Amino acid sequence: MFNVKSLQEVKEIILNNGDSYPLKKQMIKTLESKGFVLSKDVYAKEDVPLFNRSTVDGYACKYEDIKLASESTPAILNISGEVHMGKEYKGTLNSNEAIIIPTGGQVPNGSDVSVMIENTELLKDSVLIFKKASKHENIILKSADIKIGEKIIATGHRITARSIGALMSQNIKEIECYSPLLATIISSGDELVLDKEVLDIGEIRDINTYTIKETLKNHNIIIDKTVVIRDKFEEYKKTVLQAFETSDILFASGASSVGEKDYTIDVLKEIGADVLVHGLNIKPGKPTIIAKYKNKYFIGLPGHPTSAYVVLSMLIDTILESIYKTAHKEEYYVEGTLESNVHNNSGRMFIQLVDYRDGKIHPLHYKSSMIHTLTVANGYIIIPATSEGIYQGERVKVYKLGD
Repeated sequence: MFNVKSLQEVKEIILNNGDSYPLKKQMIKTLESKGFVLSKDVYAKEDVPLFNRSTVDGYACKYEDIKLASESTPAILNISGEVHMGKEYKGTLNSNEAIIIPTGGQVPNGSDVSVMIENTELLKDSVLIFKKASKHENIILKSADIKIGEKIIATGHRITARSIGALMSQNIKEIECYSPLLATIISSGDELVLDKEVLDIGEIRDINTYTIKETLKNHNIIIDKTVVIRDKFEEYKKTVLQAFETSDILFASGASSVGEKDYTIDVLKEIGADVLVHGLNIKPGKPTIIAKYKNKYFIGLPGHPTSAYVVLSMLIDTILESIYKTAHKEEYYVEGTLESNVHNNSGRMFIQLVDYRDGKIHPLHYKSSMIHTLTVANGYIIIPATSEGIYQGERVKVYKLGD
């Protein structure tokens, strides 16, 4: 029997059961680290910027010299030098002087404001300043961005292109990260076949393995092995035990409902696994199983392709957040106008796949076993279990699919 739980309840269960996960660590080159999760805090080795830096092309001045400048009574300053990009300016700015400075150039000693060239007029050896400025205007002060010794990236952060930029700003060429999880993907069913040119009546090509595999790869999970097995209890049990020996996490599709050959729960109980979830109160996706064995997750997905993909897309970030203790990732959504009615008489949260284009939401009518829908859908909308549906013309949130 199912013991269905809401999506929020399932996510909370997952988040509360990721402690003591058997994670490995490794040193990795920063430029090859995108997608990895940091396992050790990173601290700044240099100030950023390393010097006071101008944000505009113009003139470095003293605030006291231009604080009363205006269109009618401009300040007149003698030009005493010029800052060149990439070069240290070793001189000092004196009162009633200005120094030519480019965007990004070092602000000379003695200067506390940079005036935009648009507010000036160059004479032969002097410059007119037509607009007053506040202290440190158009200047980024030394270490305003990053200070030496400051924590710049924390443990549990998933490395992005932006992270790599920050690390390379410190010339940090190697970082300590968690090794990617190794996953086994199991598909079960007497009807499933792989690599067969022509199907016989009753046979079905296994596509869940490929869909799950590519989704996991997008999350920097390495596929240890994929297995397609028959609907035999002992074979399933043996496969699961072997997979737990070599892999960090298992993803299985099929054999998770309550039919005669849907024996996943029985296998998990027999090997001593802790079954955390058996039944998810969403449609599609009810026959979902979450279990732990030797501190490793077993994620049992429905056998129907759309159901399997929807459940995996909705849970994968939470699973990884639980394991790595990463910061919570808010779901990205846009809003659009529903182009046709969507009904919900299931008594469950209904996940409606949609094609979202130009602010318009086109619901895709499908059954959970249908494959073509996955090639058309680019998002989904959620109809609460307590709602009977959403009507054409309503404004609705569209959540992006996990690809």
